[in-house]
Amino acid sequence: MKRLALTALSSVLAVVIPSCHSFAEVGDGWNHYGGSEKGLQYSSADQINLSNVNNLKEAWRFRTGELGEGTQRGYSFQNNPILVRGTLYISTGSGIIIAVDPKTGTEKWRYDPKFDRSKRASESANRGVSSWIDTTRQEAEACFHRIYIGTLDGRLIAVDGGSGKPCSDFGTKGEIDLTRDVRLTESESIEYLVTSPPVIVDETVITGSAIGDNRGVELELGIVRGFDVRTGALRWSFDPIPRSQDNPMYPSWNPEEAAKSGAANA
Repeated sequence: MKRLALTALSSVLAVVIPSCHSFAEVGDGWNHYGGSEKGLQYSSADQINLSNVNNLKEAWRFRTGELGEGTQRGYSFQNNPILVRGTLYISTGSGIIIAVDPKTGTEKWRYDPKFDRSKRASESANRGVSSWIDTTRQEAEACFHRIYIGTLDGRLIAVDGGSGKPCSDFGTKGEIDLTRDVRLTESESIEYLVTSPPVIVDETVITGSAIGDNRGVELELGIVRGFDVRTGALRWSFDPIPRSQDNPMYPSWNPEEAAKSGAANA
């Protein structure tokens, strides 16, 4: 299998390409987390192969600037960048989205969700963002191209892919509070988080959660929710634990245990 060579080290993104080719020739691109909607980590680009891999040279190096200052445990860089409409989109552990020119490695814009660094989070990574094109809008309109991210403090955010400004028509000023209606428990640490990019199916943006589930049983609900991709309105919610009698799996559970149990991370 042929793969696009993208190497990320700590807060440094290093991209290597053969100097004799351009980014316009990278096949079907890398516009989803994992390369495609199926996340197969595969690219049809054939610039890099067994005959020239030993000739690769570093084209540029970009530093996100995220070193975890002011945090209790720091952040890890586990991001899988996406390449959409001629821009490389990166996210840091604290949920900062950065748009980078893929040819020069220069920053186009960055969006900082202002994560509270004084609070300890049970996870330290953000693995990427998702991209969606609104075909009902003109290309020059705001949020024709949207970038979505889930954050360590349980928010789902939509920003304009061209400017990095929040999409004001999505949720409340561009974001949704995912900690509502999940039976959030009081804690000095943040235990209900999102670390993975949302999944977009047709016009629904879907996200689960990551829950610090080794601290008890009666924890937050590990529900999966689908929101309207434009407005952020809740379309549906799925709880993997059957808590009501109308759920066909309800008889397979002890009712008291089903009512108390939380987590079931997606």
